[in-house]
Parts: sequence; C-alpha cells; structure tokens
Amino acid sequence: MPKIYCSCKNNHPKNISQNPRGFNNFQTTNNPFNNPSQGNKIPIIGPMGPMGPMGPTGPNGNDGKIGPTGPTGPTGPTGPTGPTGADQTLHMRSAYLVKYDENPTDEGIRVESRARLPFTRVEMDPNNYLTLNADNTIKFNKIGWYRVTMIISAYANYADNQAFNQDTDFVAVGLAEKGTDNIYIGASQWTYDEFPIPMFAQGILSVVDTNQDYELINTTTREIYLSTPKLEHTASKSYFTTLPVSIVVEYLGRE
Repeated sequence: MPKIYCSCKNNHPKNISQNPRGFNNFQTTNNPFNNPSQGNKIPIIGPMGPMGPMGPTGPNGNDGKIGPTGPTGPTGPTGPTGPTGADQTLHMRSAYLVKYDENPTDEGIRVESRARLPFTRVEMDPNNYLTLNADNTIKFNKIGWYRVTMIISAYANYADNQAFNQDTDFVAVGLAEKGTDNIYIGASQWTYDEFPIPMFAQGILSVVDTNQDYELINTTTREIYLSTPKLEHTASKSYFTTLPVSIVVEYLGRE
C-alpha cells in the first residue's frame, strides 16, 4: 500500500486502500473523526453562527439557608399611653339583715297579725345601704334599685284534733312601706301539724325617697311563730346556722 501524507502541517501518514472505484477507505492515524458509522468523513468547521434567542426562565431553585441574625436595632420611641383598665377593687354592693334566735323556745317567736317581724342587726354592710331602726323598721340609704331576697322559717298554730283549714292554716309575710298596705315583696305557704316551713321570696324594690321606712310584717289574720331547730342540737356554735329570718339586699344602682 502506498504511503501518502496529509497536506496539514502535522505531516502524519495516511493509510489508503484502493479498490477499482478509487479511494474508498481513507483512514487517518490519530484522526478523532475516524468513525465508520459516519462514513469516515472529515467535518469542516465553519464560522460561528449568530446567538440564538434566550430560552425560557428555568424554575426557581431551593431556598438557601437562613443567614445569621443581624444586630439588634436601636430602641424605638415610647408609644402613647393606653386606656385605663377596669377597676379591680372589690366593691361590696349588698347588706345582710338577720334575726338570731338567741333564746329559743319550743313554741318559737310569736308574731301577731299585722305586727313586724323582729331583727337583731344588720350584717356586712360596709357601704351603709341599710339602717335598722330601734322600732324594727328598715331604711334604705341610697336611691335606686334593690334586689331583696327573704328567707323566713315559720308556722301557724292550730288546736289539737282540729282539721286542716286551708283558709287559715298558712303563713304569709310581706315587705311594705311603714304604716301602709303597699306590699312590694311577699311570700305565703300552708303549714301542717305545727311544722315550721322555710319560705323564700325575691323581688326588686325601687327606692325614690330615703326618708321612707319599710317593715316586714305578718300579713295573715292570725299569729304566726318564727321557729328553727335549736342551736344546741346542731354541730355548730354559730347563730347563722339557725336563722328564723334573714334578708339579703343587693344594690343594683340607679338610672
């Protein structure tokens, strides 16, 4: 096989095999383009073409790591003063009017028809809502609305072997303006066999004149008896355990 040389400056030998049609097997030693699948053609590199258009923007990459915390900035100016909060002081707006049974008897405390029920004193009234007068009348010292709750333990006496009479055998009491029949809060209950019963009554009283006195009276047409178990028979030594009469007054304010 004749040896020929390439015309490039490297002057490397070329192996050429010849067939009847001429050179059909051109192989170049160290030829990077010596690829039979491409027909052993040597590519020719032309000039660089113009830059193509910019492709679409790719997706965002993952967030990087959070950097270190920066230095604390300067203190800002003081803001305006906020509104004043609610008053947290405990204001007691009630009073407690009671009757102790200091000298209990088997019969109890007798109260005649239209007579006033007795009281011992006013308890827990730091704001002076009530005054208990010497004649057992009550004075409300502030104009406004009062919630009045009454609890009375009493019974009506009747003769032995006498049949129960629903027209007479009951207890009834009422809070009224002194010397009038204006009952503002009242309670009534039938009684049987001389057993004391607790009566509960609650209502709203409007006081428009602090010079007006009130009284808690027996509104039945016969006597009644205030009675509770004797304190000596209980496990307590407090008179509050056996109160025949108690009134709780709560001041609701005024319009």
